[in-house]
Amino acid sequence: METLEIRKLRRSDESAFLKALEQWDQDAGFTWVRGYETGMDFEKYLRWLESVERGENLPDGYVPDTSLFGFVGEVIIGRIAIRHRLNDFLLKFGGHIGYGVLPQYRRRGYATKMLSLSLPIAKELGIDNALITCD
Repeated sequence: METLEIRKLRRSDESAFLKALEQWDQDAGFTWVRGYETGMDFEKYLRWLESVERGENLPDGYVPDTSLFGFVGEVIIGRIAIRHRLNDFLLKFGGHIGYGVLPQYRRRGYATKMLSLSLPIAKELGIDNALITCD
């Protein structure tokens, strides 16, 4: 497996983000990114992610989360969301950590590695026992 890092998006990641968004399997059963609308100004989207992390202006049913993206070099291969707390829905269906890997990078161990890299970050956020659910 190539070296993988998870991190927040930067302004310079716009083209990689758009390419990854285009490649996401819409039949996967969940939305790969929240808050982004086609044609949206990328800096506006980055500010939205920051506001969600701070727990500001959350849509109904949402909790604060930290959105990270899996990078191999400059290529985004996946996304991970670490939810800072759980609500009733997340207790049953989502858990603290949600993640997805682009179809062409699946079955290579990237999801496992992304999850492994996210657990220390969850710990820093005060999550001692992370709940992860599976469909």
